[in-house]
Amino acid sequence: MRLILIPLVCLLLAACAPQKSEQSDGQKSMMQMANGFKQSGHLNEAATIYAKVAEDEENIDAYIELARILRKMGRGTEAVNVMQKAYDIDDHEPRILKELGYSLIGAGKGAEAQKVFEEWAKLEPQNFAPINGLGVALDTMGDHANAQATYKKALLMQPTDAPKVQNNLAMSLILSSKWDEAIALLEPLAATGGSPTIRQNLALAYGLRGDKKKALALNLKDLPAKKAQENMKFYEEYKKRLKKGGKVTPPKPPSSVD
Repeated sequence: MRLILIPLVCLLLAACAPQKSEQSDGQKSMMQMANGFKQSGHLNEAATIYAKVAEDEENIDAYIELARILRKMGRGTEAVNVMQKAYDIDDHEPRILKELGYSLIGAGKGAEAQKVFEEWAKLEPQNFAPINGLGVALDTMGDHANAQATYKKALLMQPTDAPKVQNNLAMSLILSSKWDEAIALLEPLAATGGSPTIRQNLALAYGLRGDKKKALALNLKDLPAKKAQENMKFYEEYKKRLKKGGKVTPPKPPSSVD
C-alpha cells in the first residue's frame, strides 16, 4: 500500500536512558557528511557512515537515519534490526518508537508494528502521530474497518498534519473499494495544492472507479506520458482482479512519485 504510506523526545520519563548532551565535533562532521551523501542520492555511502556513528557513539539520530535509508532501499528487515538496537538503548524515546513501528511495517510485520504504536500512544496520549501509525499498521494487516476508525480518531485530535491522516484514510477506503468516499476526501486536498502523492492516490481512486479521463489527467501532472499510461493499464488489471473475487493484492501502481 502506498500508504501513505507509506510518518518525536524523551521528556518527563524517569526510565529513559541518559542521552549525550552534545555531539562531538567528530560526530557532527560524520553526520554532516552522511546527510550530504543522502541528499545527493548516494544512499549506500550515507548508510555506511550512519552505521559507523550509530555503533561507535550510540547516536539515536544516526540509527534513525540509517533505518530510513534502509527502508527506502527496500531492506526492511535490516531497518528493523537497526531500530531494535536503538530501542534497546532507550525504549521510551518516541522517535525510536516511531521509526521502529514504520520499519516493522516495511518488513511486513504489521502485528508487531501495532504493538509499538500502541506503546508510543501510551507515552504520548495527546499526540495524533502514533494513532495515525496504528491505522497504517491495521491497514497492512487487512483490517481496514478498524484502520478507518483509527484514522478518524486521529483526525478528532486536530492533527498538525491533517492532510497526511486524511490521505491515509482515503487510501484505506480505496483498499475497501469505497471509491466515492475516497474521492470525496481527496478532491478538496488536491484542489488546494495537495502533494503529488495525494494527486496520485486520487488518480488511483478515479481509475478504479472508471473515470479514465480524470485519472489520466492527474497522472500526467506528475509523471511522463509513458509512465502515466502504465498506471492506466494497472487500474484496468486491478479492476479485473477485483471482479474475479477473492483476496486481491493492495493497489500499488508501477509508476509512482514516492
